[in-house]
Amino acid sequence: NPKSGGSEYEGVQAPSWPGDIHWRPDGVAHGEDLFASAYGFPHLPGLLERALQPFQAGGLRLPWIGCHGNHEELCQGVGIVTAKLEAALAGTHKPFRLPDSFDRDAALETFVNRPEAFMAGPVIDVTADRSRRPLRRDSFVDAHFRFDARPRGHGFKAQNREDGTAYYVFDTPAVRFITLDTACPAGGADGCLGADQLRWLERRLEEVHSKFQSRHGLRVTTAHQDRLVVILSHHGLDTLSNPRAVGSAYVAADELPALLHRFGNVVLWLNGHIHANRVRPRPDPGGATGGFWEVTTASLVDWPCQGRLVEMVDTRDEMLAIACTMIDHEGAIATGDGQQDLAGLHRDLAGNAPFAGFASGRAGTPADRNVVLPLRAPFPLGGLQPG
Repeated sequence: NPKSGGSEYEGVQAPSWPGDIHWRPDGVAHGEDLFASAYGFPHLPGLLERALQPFQAGGLRLPWIGCHGNHEELCQGVGIVTAKLEAALAGTHKPFRLPDSFDRDAALETFVNRPEAFMAGPVIDVTADRSRRPLRRDSFVDAHFRFDARPRGHGFKAQNREDGTAYYVFDTPAVRFITLDTACPAGGADGCLGADQLRWLERRLEEVHSKFQSRHGLRVTTAHQDRLVVILSHHGLDTLSNPRAVGSAYVAADELPALLHRFGNVVLWLNGHIHANRVRPRPDPGGATGGFWEVTTASLVDWPCQGRLVEMVDTRDEMLAIACTMIDHEGAIATGDGQQDLAGLHRDLAGNAPFAGFASGRAGTPADRNVVLPLRAPFPLGGLQPG
């Protein structure tokens, strides 16, 4: 509910909010707005009220599957949700600066372990809303089981609801999609992988391989039918080394690619997290398989505000082509006041945001965007059905 609490906006972009580090489209009651003065952000009276209006989301109108990440697990994707923080979220006080005694040198560790410490400074009274609450893994999974979900659960299974997990398999006639849960419950933005999940992943890979390499380097032949495999996760290989994931319950970051390279039908690993477009080949160091491509796609919420269409094509010459195409949303800046105008304005603001806009590098190089990635087919593809 964008109007959580009072009938009017009570946040950091209100004209009366203290300080100068937030853009105030309605203008400022006192002081300065650095986004306007230093970066040219526009004066747009009434924008906040427009943004608070409810609207009916059109949705994808296509079947889709979900993925659990650090922003679903943790406060702002970083901090452990403590009881004190949970109580503060629903309360009547909103801080407008840090307490004078705050240790800025320890800011990250404090936010990870005691995020409520950031709310101990001077406050402004706001309207309480007892319905405000942090998201939990079980409630995140449950939200995917609406009556009209396509497919049911959006990939998540009844088993996930029963055992409190958020990793699963989704099969099509041609492809097995394996969605991992890489959020680190110990806090911090980067991801990790549990030992139980890695063992589960190994079993799911074996089920769609007629042959693979054992963990001891032996060739294993099975009666299973071959199927292409796409790995889905929030974190990619370079961000799976969360130092807070310690102990026997977690595995080292290099264990995941080592496992994947034993199974030749793994052709693609799709992920996000870093808010940037990246395409990287991940060849098998041992040469037993053809390796796979890792494709990382930027966030829709900031620049370049794009999605990515990924298509896998049998080229009929013992090769597989993975075509990646960046997609813009169709929101266009206009003079009206519709919701589509807000979408277009969002893209304009994102491109001009300091440190995260046009010059940030998040769009990636041309080789990270519209590309066709070749890969030798791991098995004859002619018998696969389009999926």
